[in-house]
Amino acid sequence: MQEYSGIRIALELHLRNDSHNYYDLYINPFIADSEKELKIICSMSIELAYSHDDEPPFLIYNSVNAVMDSVISQLTNRSDVGISKTGYAWRLADSYSDSPDYVIITNTELAESFDDFILWKRALGYNASVKLTEEIVTEYPGYDQAEKIREYLKQAHINGLEWVLLGGDETVVPVRKLYSANTDEPVEDAFLHPSDLYYADLTGEWDLDGDGIWGEPYHDNPDLQPELFAGRVPACSPQEVLNWAEKTITYEKGEIVEMDGFAEQVMIT
Repeated sequence: MQEYSGIRIALELHLRNDSHNYYDLYINPFIADSEKELKIICSMSIELAYSHDDEPPFLIYNSVNAVMDSVISQLTNRSDVGISKTGYAWRLADSYSDSPDYVIITNTELAESFDDFILWKRALGYNASVKLTEEIVTEYPGYDQAEKIREYLKQAHINGLEWVLLGGDETVVPVRKLYSANTDEPVEDAFLHPSDLYYADLTGEWDLDGDGIWGEPYHDNPDLQPELFAGRVPACSPQEVLNWAEKTITYEKGEIVEMDGFAEQVMIT
């Protein structure tokens, strides 16, 4: 379809419900008219329209909802887009609304220290809760504690989980160490890379060949596309958690703590 002021392109994209789909649209802002003169388009408008089947997908992960929420919240003119926040084609039924969308995985020793942070997240609208590692290791199957935690996250994610906070260092919540090459031989620990992407990518097969070496690009099949927003608090004591929680809540509230001009002179990230 072509217009005098520009070019309209109609694209029909069929999205699969069981995989990730990415599409690039490249725009060349030039037009060659009938007199073979090349003209540049100084302004343009882009209109996005979509439709979907009424039947909900068999299974789609809620991280898409979180990403779309983030994108739409940053739009300056939401009315121009014509997208309802609750009208995504991939949003799951509201029957899972009672399940946590934000979970902190930690042990019994540290759990109580996260209470203030949990209350803060709930005040922001998250359905936040704590899941104990002691419970996970007895309730879910797996080769080791890390795999059992990942199995729990898979099930929780199907029920609406979008954010996971690993509440402790590697002595509290184990770190999965990955190998970025393919091998049939044992690998020294110095060549392994610790990564919490293992807990965020829930659809990849991190040890497909079953050799106890996780993350091999071809012997295994990690897809490296996270289904969860994952983070970690590298604490090992209740006081460390309390210190972290206080600073994080203060930061998220936007409160400024005066320190004799220190905060104005240096930024620590």
